[in-house]
Amino acid sequence: MAFTDNTLAIMQFFEAYPHPIDSDTFPCLLALILNSAESINVLAHQGSVGLFKVLIQKSPTDSNIELAVNELLTLPGLPKARKTGKPDHQTALYSILFMLTPSLSISSLVASIVH
Repeated sequence: MAFTDNTLAIMQFFEAYPHPIDSDTFPCLLALILNSAESINVLAHQGSVGLFKVLIQKSPTDSNIELAVNELLTLPGLPKARKTGKPDHQTALYSILFMLTPSLSISSLVASIVH
């Protein structure tokens, strides 16, 4: 996967950062990542997937995962939004969703949101 130099630097920063991401910072970073996933720049899409992977590994709390799932499933191109996003946006967003470790709680949340 190709990344811009900025994206790679940010990913390396968070990978090296020795502390979990606090609950106040997580939503801000998540919003930036999801905006990048919807960018018209292909490298931004790919970078958003890599950044999300690092972010969710640094802060895998139930509340952060629930927020991520809720935000992802309300974006254009994914089920709850009932809109059609561009295929490259959909690929990035579904790739981000795929980064979440499968569990009964995530499956239940996704099922409740989609219905």
